Amino acid sequence: MKQAHTGLALARNHRPEASETLKAAEAAYGGDFLESDLYYEWAIPLREAARATFLSVARELGRAAADCADYDNAVYHFLRLLEYDGYDEEAHLGLVSVLFKARRYGEATRSYATYAMRMREIDIEPTPFRHLDRTR
Repeated sequence: MKQAHTGLALARNHRPEASETLKAAEAAYGGDFLESDLYYEWAIPLREAARATFLSVARELGRAAADCADYDNAVYHFLRLLEYDGYDEEAHLGLVSVLFKARRYGEATRSYATYAMRMREIDIEPTPFRHLDRTR
């Protein structure tokens, strides 16, 4: 986790070495801590902390890739976020935005529909994505 925190601090300071540090931290995450023993109560805080750190790393890598127009890489990272938290609004909207910018309109529309469905499941009104109206 130290590598992840270092990479996130570097990213906040717009340091060029942040990307490589974050990629290494992401690669080191092998999944949830004690995934096969979910009911050990003492492990829950450690599992949640590791997961939260991983999600921060993946989010930063997704944002950075989107900012550099590396759309395939951004899609990968936003999908990783959604794999761990299907209700992450920022990840859903980041994915939709990146797909739209990549001119993958069908995927963007389907991803937006998934986002809207997920938000309604938890009684949140989905944020409109105005660009998709132009593709219909």
